[in-house]
Amino acid sequence: MVVKTLSEIKADFPDEWVLIGNPELSGAKVISGFVVFHSKNKKEIAENNLDWRAKYKSAITIFTGELQIKKVLLGIS
Repeated sequence: MVVKTLSEIKADFPDEWVLIGNPELSGAKVISGFVVFHSKNKKEIAENNLDWRAKYKSAITIFTGELQIKKVLLGIS
């Protein structure tokens, strides 16, 4: 496995959820890391029982696209 920069990860896996092992962080921003798993469906990362702890000290999941935020208006009377 090869360490990839965030730019490389975004280019390789556009609009996907990516589990990154041993991420290098700058504050809360991911700089680089090892791609452990990727999918268009976020649930697949949790459901695949990935044993990333055997190879990596830490991991983080990111989305490489733009998140769509839905606003819900509640009528309160």
